[in-house]
Amino acid sequence: PEDALFLSTETYRGVTKSRTIKGHDEKGRETKYKLPEEPQRYAVMLASQMRDISTGEGHTVSLRDATRAMMDEKGYESDAHEPKEVRAQREFYERGRALINSMQLRSS
Repeated sequence: PEDALFLSTETYRGVTKSRTIKGHDEKGRETKYKLPEEPQRYAVMLASQMRDISTGEGHTVSLRDATRAMMDEKGYESDAHEPKEVRAQREFYERGRALINSMQLRSS
């Protein structure tokens, strides 16, 4: 949940004043760059519902079922356990969606 909460905090940024940063140019020399002021920004994290169009009725598909279908397409056995990396990514999106939609983060 901490990483999903972090994402939710990144959906808003206040005004950023103009600033100077140091970097390297294409020849490796240190150079100063002046960045302009940036306006206040808002963003929204959207995750659209997935639909099974093969049935012709457009039933919604869970994220777990969508993950299984993608694993099948890539040649994994559908009965096999999810690789650790795939499970972590799926759970991240499931938790992120639940956290973003929780009452605590909704605007009033």
